[in-house]
Amino acid sequence: ICASEKISIAPEVLAEIARTSRGGLRDAETALERVLAIAKAEGGAMTLDAYRRLFHKIGFDQARDVVATLVAGEAGPALRFAAEVAAGGGDEREAIGDLLDVLRVLLLLLVDGKDTPLVAYDGDRAQLLALAERASIERRAALNRMVEIADEADLYELTATPKRTDNVDTYAYFGE
Repeated sequence: ICASEKISIAPEVLAEIARTSRGGLRDAETALERVLAIAKAEGGAMTLDAYRRLFHKIGFDQARDVVATLVAGEAGPALRFAAEVAAGGGDEREAIGDLLDVLRVLLLLLVDGKDTPLVAYDGDRAQLLALAERASIERRAALNRMVEIADEADLYELTATPKRTDNVDTYAYFGE
């Protein structure tokens, strides 16, 4: 798609789109369409930093750092992080998704072991392994609960609709 549009998108951006779309082809296509439109307006290229800035993404590594503070039993840095995301106009749903991705990776490492093929991570895998070990068996229940809470928050964000008092024609509202 990028080649046919004559737009240069950094491989890291494409990998981030694939990871954050969590297996949803339509989600990935929608994200890529947004990136392509902005890249065209910006001269035909998109870097990972520009992508994260424009779309308020936090990225796996920053999410890993937040999870590390939670695993250490420190809620303060995580609460400050949440406040920063909100104050900076960030997308809370995307931040929750990134935190959820890290929690899932930790659970996979705990359950399937350090050599699991189920974890695809191009960064410092040793950091993830150390974090998974700190999370250890005693904290597995807490990790499971964090995943459940994040999943519920993500679901509520997706399904939340405002209370309506009028019936509006969707074609008139959204266009044809």
